[in-house]
Amino acid sequence: MKITLQFFLLIISTFSFSQEKEVISWINNNATDLLHYSPKEFDSIIKYSNFNTIEADIYGFGEATHHNKEFSELKTSFFKFLVLNKKVKTFILEESYGACFFINEYIHGNQGNLEDLILNFRQHIWKTEEVFDLISWMKVYNDGKPENEKISIYGNDSMFNYGIDTIIKKLCLNENIKLNKEEVELLDYYSNSTFPKKSKQEELIKLFARINQSHEIIQATEALLHYIAFSENPTQKVRDQFMFENVFNIYENKKDKIFVWAHNEHIKKTNLFRDNVPSMGNHLSKKYGKKYFAVGFEFGIGTFFSFNQKENKYSNVILEKPIKNTNSEFLFETKLDVFYLDFETANKNILMNKFLSQKRDYLVIGAYGLVLEYLKYNYARDKYNDMFDGLIYIKKVSNSINLK
Repeated sequence: MKITLQFFLLIISTFSFSQEKEVISWINNNATDLLHYSPKEFDSIIKYSNFNTIEADIYGFGEATHHNKEFSELKTSFFKFLVLNKKVKTFILEESYGACFFINEYIHGNQGNLEDLILNFRQHIWKTEEVFDLISWMKVYNDGKPENEKISIYGNDSMFNYGIDTIIKKLCLNENIKLNKEEVELLDYYSNSTFPKKSKQEELIKLFARINQSHEIIQATEALLHYIAFSENPTQKVRDQFMFENVFNIYENKKDKIFVWAHNEHIKKTNLFRDNVPSMGNHLSKKYGKKYFAVGFEFGIGTFFSFNQKENKYSNVILEKPIKNTNSEFLFETKLDVFYLDFETANKNILMNKFLSQKRDYLVIGAYGLVLEYLKYNYARDKYNDMFDGLIYIKKVSNSINLK
């Protein structure tokens, strides 16, 4: 009996290994190889891939970590492709409304120092040369175009208050809406990130009801109300709900196609792994169905930013092997160093469908980067098919280049 059981287990193990080999082989033969390309070659590669057949209105592009150069570069390439070939005109970043407002003015023709504007971002993760190059491209693209053909950029993160009161005053001035002394003082009350605990939201809502005469003002006033609400209840549930509402409001008003740049956890269509509450992508998927297309990212090895909270110290962590028992380790066996995997195509294969429909472990690495001491807290478990519509895998990544 013991020998029979061992033989049976060996058969199961061998069959499982055989299945894994077939999955890897399918990816090798069918995924879109993205390793060697120039910008022109990238367009031709994507035009002949299944990605080009997608007809979505909102494209969410994630990242497995916030600090890696290759994620930013590939997302920029996909964004440019979508602008040039799919009429995407709106870019939404996981960042403060206020900082992105001034970036938007810059790409629409205002004078300014782009490096200074980027350094005003509330999140250090975007203060990089990769983001600088992306926004520079947006400005060049917009130059000379009529207003209705220009790209716009918005921030949709409610965690930050960057000059929203000043922006509201400026927009009112632009539209000849006069604010009295009490209204100016009311906005000044919320000018700091640490406003007094006693909220004056009732007065604020009355003011906004009077001045909300354009989409731009509505966006600004809602950004302030979202920030106040998040400050009073700083949870991921509230944060992702507001991230979704901002995308929803922009899309419903402008009807332009949208590119959303954020972490995998915000982009994915399932719940946030720690809090088990709907992500931004979950809300977008429920609201828009196939009009929302989500792309996740995974990595294998490389150099990673790391911040140790106990020691209050920044450092780099070098991974020479993929993290064990994760999707990243499994996909590292492919012969492709960088690839895009379209799930609709993959699901037509029985074994690929089984692979994408399994609950499997993956890593969630946020703003603090890869801290090996706390790695056990970064494991999540979910199905690729539930989370995303496609996946970009990069075997080896490097740190983003920070602006000085």
